[in-house]
Amino acid sequence: MKMGCLIIFLMIFPDNSRDAYPTTSLITPSWFLSTMLHGEVIAKAEEIEGLLRAGYSEEQIRGRLGCSDELLSIARARIRNKRSGKLDHALLFNEQDLRFATHRLVAAYRAERLQCKTILDLGCGIGMQATALAKTCKGVISVEIDKRKLEYARINASISGAANIEFIEGDALTALNKIRDADVIFWDPERPACEDERSIDSFKPEFSRLMEKAVRLTRKIAIELPPQMQSDAALRQYRDFELEYISINNALNRLTAYLGRLRGCAVSAVALPSAARLEYDRGDDSRKSQIESVTKPREHLYEIDAAVAKAGLTCILADKISEGKGGVYGFNMGNKLYFTSDGLVESPFLRHYRVIASVPMQQLKATLRGSGIGKAILRGRLAQGDYWRIRSEIENGLSGEMTAHVFIDGDRAVIAVKAGYEQ
Repeated sequence: MKMGCLIIFLMIFPDNSRDAYPTTSLITPSWFLSTMLHGEVIAKAEEIEGLLRAGYSEEQIRGRLGCSDELLSIARARIRNKRSGKLDHALLFNEQDLRFATHRLVAAYRAERLQCKTILDLGCGIGMQATALAKTCKGVISVEIDKRKLEYARINASISGAANIEFIEGDALTALNKIRDADVIFWDPERPACEDERSIDSFKPEFSRLMEKAVRLTRKIAIELPPQMQSDAALRQYRDFELEYISINNALNRLTAYLGRLRGCAVSAVALPSAARLEYDRGDDSRKSQIESVTKPREHLYEIDAAVAKAGLTCILADKISEGKGGVYGFNMGNKLYFTSDGLVESPFLRHYRVIASVPMQQLKATLRGSGIGKAILRGRLAQGDYWRIRSEIENGLSGEMTAHVFIDGDRAVIAVKAGYEQ
């Protein structure tokens, strides 16, 4: 009976068909079953999506389809992903995965920077970074301690056609004891979902223990850090390193530390999807230059990319802009620095608005009404819970076609429209 099963299996998978499937450790009956299950899961998730969009409650869906909590979570994640475009929609992920997985744009960018012969990917999760690395590296060794995430990573690798990934189930420290060859290490540490203050001290495995083992294998190490982390003290013992802040559409997304020969400078900011890069290295005095400030905005207002601000590269950005069509001024509103200028300047690190007016709050509604504004998106420091109340009061009676961004700072407001949206 066992021989018969084996013969049937070989008939389904003849030798000349193996090239159509991932190689290495993925070629197992469990991989095949997981792949078939993935198709069924996606089909069922799409059915659940349709019911959720139609207004069915989760209880009604459970009664109708008999589905699990995991299937419901996958369906909800797919609905959210269609709006955000964070992950490749063909892949398998639930809500938790969607929240914490690496954005496809970040994964692709880092894969280009980390290309090498063999890379060790510690804490691969559901495989978003691993599948990107498989396109730029000859071989990827991905380690994950969570069995469910590792299974999803295997499935996602097969969907992506990543045939050069070896997956290992286990903890990073054990993997480092066994692996003898890797050109680069990329580590995405496990850490709490929420903390009062982000710190390396909460990493799992412990930062110092993992690094002690990692540097014996290679000095070329990249580590994903919390982008809101306040101190790099734990990294200073490794001498030269680079902190790279990455934004997506001007919003801060990731912080990566590059050690050894992966380092390109002291600190950098990268704006995606353009991949524009701004950097500073020791001895560059331009970072210390001052930006001239004004008390009222000029014709053009610019929101500074969050990666630039967090990296402390605002002055360098101002200097680079000044090398082009003209300088910018600093303009503070609500403890936040903006750029403003008389003539238009363009940069992937700036979000551009055209200023309509700067007025006292008591004149705001009249100015909006007279400017053809119908909707007002509020910006600035507003008390929690007050946003919609204040916005409703401001929009009451407006009937124009344009949408304004209203920057509020105490008793004054700046009315502006996003560039290209005046009509």
